[in-house]
Amino acid sequence: QQFIQFGTDESYKLVINGTTADLTAKTIFGAMHGLETFSQLVRYQKLPEAEIEDYPRFPWRGLLVDTSRHYQTMDTLKNAIRGI
Repeated sequence: QQFIQFGTDESYKLVINGTTADLTAKTIFGAMHGLETFSQLVRYQKLPEAEIEDYPRFPWRGLLVDTSRHYQTMDTLKNAIRGI
């Protein structure tokens, strides 16, 4: 099983040309992001002609915990921290 690490390349390139689409990515994580973008584009059963190159803006992920408005149990917080 592969886990994401700091510095993992999550970039992808999605080229949609008429009735075909080509997705390229260096890692499975980039491919997953590209597939998510593709699924949002085909939602209305029309494929626009497009060329999309995308990557995360920052190399790290963060977590905002607002317990004053949304109470979270300690177990929930620990699971969220483990998932980062």
